[in-house]
Amino acid sequence: MIPPARSTGRWALVIDNDPLLRDELRYALRREHWAAVAVPRTGSGLLLATNVKPHVVFLDIDPPLYQAEAMAMGLRMHFGPNLLIVALSAMTEPEAIPWIGAAGVLKKPLETQKLREQLSRVDARLRGLTDFVA
Repeated sequence: MIPPARSTGRWALVIDNDPLLRDELRYALRREHWAAVAVPRTGSGLLLATNVKPHVVFLDIDPPLYQAEAMAMGLRMHFGPNLLIVALSAMTEPEAIPWIGAAGVLKKPLETQKLREQLSRVDARLRGLTDFVA
């Protein structure tokens, strides 16, 4: 049984065009006691995402890259410049991480332990205990 999603009070926003990955990551976040909203990486996805105030955004940065850059810029304009973004990528060495100001990367396919590591870093950053280091 999955515990209630809001038990940590933390929200994650998942933005990816792959509906299977979105569902997998949303489910994995729920298992880690995070509430999550998952939307496609489109303009309409960004509009849907404005209804939540995420603590972290998992953003698909796979090509076309300009969409990820525009999405990151739009998210920071809406949620503030300190929004934590974790890049989602199938690429071995994603070049876009510095371009979008990503604080970390979560490789596709999803590995639960790597997700836990990212969430631990996010929690520490939100508590002000440490800088976010990928």
